[in-house]
Amino acid sequence: MAEIAVPLGRAFTRRQHPDEPGRTQPRDLASGNGWRVADVLCTCGPDDPPYEEQHREYAVAFVIAGMFEQRGSRGRTLMTPGAAMLGNPGACFECSHTHTRGDRCISFWYSHEYFDRILSDASSRGTRGFAVDALPPLRETAALSARAAAAISRPDADAWDELAAQVAIG
Repeated sequence: MAEIAVPLGRAFTRRQHPDEPGRTQPRDLASGNGWRVADVLCTCGPDDPPYEEQHREYAVAFVIAGMFEQRGSRGRTLMTPGAAMLGNPGACFECSHTHTRGDRCISFWYSHEYFDRILSDASSRGTRGFAVDALPPLRETAALSARAAAAISRPDADAWDELAAQVAIG
């Protein structure tokens, strides 16, 4: 777990001045035909105002360190390690850090075509897109979250390709 928290600590150190606003910094890890995955470090804290964003693609982000509050069209969720933020294209969401400073997520983004193709191949899914904005830490998603966190230190394009498909059908 310390290996996961170290980059977040370094990001805080790089934040030059306490009055400097926090920011979100994605670092691409891998991509393929219709998918992309990034290691996302956020240094926002209680002094930073909440910020609204909009999903451009289908998104699944596993929290692997820190915590934040996520507000979407279906309510507010405290995002802690093991939780997953879900997003449909065009959906707006807001993040805030009222309790503590910073978080780290592994974020998967999918094009419409990729997501539709994966879901049509997975007969267990009846609807298109996500019916919820977030999932708390669950036994059913723990293995995917742990694999994503572990894969950061062992970048292998083939492993990410397989994991991206598994996360999409979750």
